Amino acid sequence: MRPLQSVMVVEDDPDILDILDIALQRIGKLQTVMLPDARAALAALETAAPDMILLDNMMPGLSGLEALPLIQQSMGGRDALVVFVTANVSSALRSRYMELGAADVIAKPFDVMELYSRLVAIWQQRPGNGVGS
Repeated sequence: MRPLQSVMVVEDDPDILDILDIALQRIGKLQTVMLPDARAALAALETAAPDMILLDNMMPGLSGLEALPLIQQSMGGRDALVVFVTANVSSALRSRYMELGAADVIAKPFDVMELYSRLVAIWQQRPGNGVGS
């Protein structure tokens, strides 16, 4: 089983971006790329190949829902799990996220101390990464 090693975070709120960076680097010992919007993520994906992308939905410019298909297209043959981290978690939106190919949805506010273990559990559910592989 290959461990989760790198995460790209796409979040427009600088405070949440800082919290996620601290949680993922200090607690999870993960490599992180922190980006303030979806357009920056699309540009970064030209060279970056994260294992997982944490994507906010409500962002200026492109929303997470608008960005997800573009992110998937820009990934080409590369494969990364996309997890929405958003306050928009109505059952209809949750279903929409999953229909578009999100691996999971984490509601804001989230427990910083539990975030890393939640991401590892999502990672391990992926075929070839752990449980069921």
